[in-house]
Amino acid sequence: MKRKNRTFIVIAAFNEARKISSVIKDLHNYKYGNIIVVDDGSADRTAEAAGKAGAFVIRHPFNRGQGASLKTGIDYALDRGADFIVTFDADGQHHASEIRQLAEPVVSRTADVALGSRFLLESTQKNMPFVRKLFLKWGVFFLYLLYGIRVTDSQNGFRVLSRRAAEKIEIMQDRMSHAGEILDEIRKKRIRFVEVPVTITYSDYSLGRGENKNTLLASIKIAWRLVWNKFIH
Repeated sequence: MKRKNRTFIVIAAFNEARKISSVIKDLHNYKYGNIIVVDDGSADRTAEAAGKAGAFVIRHPFNRGQGASLKTGIDYALDRGADFIVTFDADGQHHASEIRQLAEPVVSRTADVALGSRFLLESTQKNMPFVRKLFLKWGVFFLYLLYGIRVTDSQNGFRVLSRRAAEKIEIMQDRMSHAGEILDEIRKKRIRFVEVPVTITYSDYSLGRGENKNTLLASIKIAWRLVWNKFIH
């Protein structure tokens, strides 16, 4: 319980009024109380629903992107004294029951970052469309070519950071390319990391959200932003 009191859950949310309450309730069922929801300029009642469900809510006045929202939430968690920070999706794809297993390498100090991977076990890929799997695999190869870091899942938003790692990692990419940027920060700053199997459950709802609607277009945008940041910007 002491560890859970030092653990903060950071959720980036954009127009997630339909799902956010159930996500927070699931976290509460597993005794996670320090839940930060960053409402990224939603046009619906995401902030209201999250607040009523028991989360602390920070609001962006306009939509900036998932990377910017995670940075806002992580910075706030550090200010509140977090020792461990979990990044968690708002659409119900992640499972609160798996946080303890994911966090164990960080809590035991064998790693400073634990990255969730849906590809380490066949059973952790729930209802994954073939096209999505194809582009996720391409993303792993692309990031290896770009940054030289070897992972099995480059776009998984379920991760645990130690306080030390969270203070070192600088998130500058506002939108989905932040996932690759975090991996590059881990590489450049020689942060110890490990991948842990986690379950990603796909639903019609989660597959219809934001950049999930068009996997090819989203992949091209992410790749371009990473290349721009590394070679041009």
